[in-house]
Formats: sequence, C-alpha cells, structure tokens
Amino acid sequence: MSSKHFQPPAKLNRPAEDSFDESTLSIASAHRATYERRVADGMRRMQQRRVVIAGLARNLAKILPQTIKRIESLGERFADYRVVIYENDSSDRTLEILKSWANHNAKVVVCSESRNDPVNQQTRCLSRATRMAYYRTQCQEIISSRFSDHDYVILVDMDLEGGWSFDGVANTFGHDSWDYVGAYGIIFRRNRLSPNSVAHYDAWAYRYDEDFTPLSTKEVNGILFKRGEPLHRVTSCFGGLGVYQMPAYLAGRYSGEDVEHVTFHRQMRKNGFRRTYLNPSMITVYGRKHRTFDPLAARVLRVVDALPGRNATRWEYAKPEAA
Repeated sequence: MSSKHFQPPAKLNRPAEDSFDESTLSIASAHRATYERRVADGMRRMQQRRVVIAGLARNLAKILPQTIKRIESLGERFADYRVVIYENDSSDRTLEILKSWANHNAKVVVCSESRNDPVNQQTRCLSRATRMAYYRTQCQEIISSRFSDHDYVILVDMDLEGGWSFDGVANTFGHDSWDYVGAYGIIFRRNRLSPNSVAHYDAWAYRYDEDFTPLSTKEVNGILFKRGEPLHRVTSCFGGLGVYQMPAYLAGRYSGEDVEHVTFHRQMRKNGFRRTYLNPSMITVYGRKHRTFDPLAARVLRVVDALPGRNATRWEYAKPEAA
C-alpha cells in the first residue's frame, strides 16, 4: 500500500480545499507578534516530532472526504504521522470510504464494529457518555499497543464543517510546559440582524475548577476569547480538537460518569498530568446554529443591503435560503 494522498471515489463530490480561512477571528493586536512567533516555533517543532491523529466516525460520508484531506494535511506537518479511526454502525458509505482511505494510505488504521448502538443525540445524557467512552477507549488501546513511541496524540472531531486552524495547532506547539491543550471551538449564529455572532461551543466538556463543575450551555456560549491571547487554564475542555503529550494521553481513562473528556482529564490529572489548557488561537469551526427566523432576517437584510453604500451581508455556513 502506498501512503500518497487518498483520492475519494469518483462519484463523490470533490472535497473542498483542506486549508482553513485563517482570517476567522482576528488576532488581538497586542498579541500579534507573540502569536506569530509561536506559530513559527511550533511549525519547526512539529517537523521534528511524530504524532497520532485519532477520531470517531459514524454516518459521515458527506463530510468525510474533506475531513480526510484535513487530517492528511495536518499529519504532513509533522516528521511522521499515524491515523487511528474507530467506526461503528454506519448506515451510509462511511465504512467504505474509510477502508478505501486505509488501502491508499498505509499510515491509517481503521477499527470497525457493528454494535447496534443508537445514534447519539446532542444532549447531556450519561448513556451517550458511556458509549462515547467505549469508542474512545478503542482508539486509546490501539495507540497504546502500536504507537506509544510517538510524541503526541491529536484527537479530532471528524464532522467539523469549518475544520480547524492549522496555524492554531502550530501555535499550541509553540508553547512549552503543557500536558494537554484543547481547542477554542466556535459556532456561528444569528443575533437579531447580526448573522455571524460567535458562540463558544462544546459546553459539556468545558470545566474550570478542581471540582469539575459543569456549566450551562448558555454560560459557556458566552465565554469568548480573542485569538492570540495566552493559554487559558482549565481542568477540562475539548472544542473539537485536543493535543496530548503521549505520556499524558496514556495516563487518562474514559468512563461514563460524566462526558468522556471530563472523566479522561480527571484521571489524567490524578496521575500527575495537570497542565491542561484551552488555546484561544487553536480555533475549530463547527459551522452554524440555524435559527427559526433566519430566513426572515435574511429577507430584511437583503432590503437593507440594497441601500446605497451597502455591501451584501455574508452569512457564514448558511443554508441557501438564508444566504
């Protein structure tokens, strides 16, 4: 098997570019020089280290070719990389695409099971947490047994519509003295006639104190950062992408008493790996939270945009009727 780029089957739509719009969220001017230095330092460090990139997949056939390109682009920024994907119970072409990827790229390992598990809903449910803990443990066991000699593990959500900032990942590697760094996951949503307000996403995994006190989704949505700001100390977070030093990753354990990231980070910290942060510069984009009156707001804005001196309002990741 060769390790050249995976090419999606011809009948699939060609994926979008694997690049990330690095203009998403401007860099705080007071931090720009430090931000850029850390990105450059991080890129050099990545070129000298080996990484394992891991994720979960179920019914992701539409976005999977694009995610594959992003993962390969991320991996190629390191001296070497491996990919570990766990798949279960897909009813679309997800498993077929993953098998094709593994056949084209010898760096990719796919583990698949038929478990007849229900599809997870976006709710805070411990049965969901238990299933997710099991899935992630399968990835951890493969990494522990086959790739523990690598330097880092990067966990990624495989369904991120907007992907992740490659410069942001490099910015993380430009920092010293950390065991785990999670992403600043954002989602766009309309606020009245402002179509592209930003909310902090992945609220369940975000914890700030030693008691791992959960916050409401509304509370976390309002915890906003500026790109370029220093690492933000937390006890747990994820945000769609998380970077672990290998020893810290191997020290964690998943269970279903809370969302799986929290139980993992709690055990990791008990085992002495307590340097856990969120990086405001390591941005992931979940897409858009579509709201009931978006089409009406879009019609109003089209009228406003027709006024002299106005430019057309852009809706990030909008459905066609709201664009």
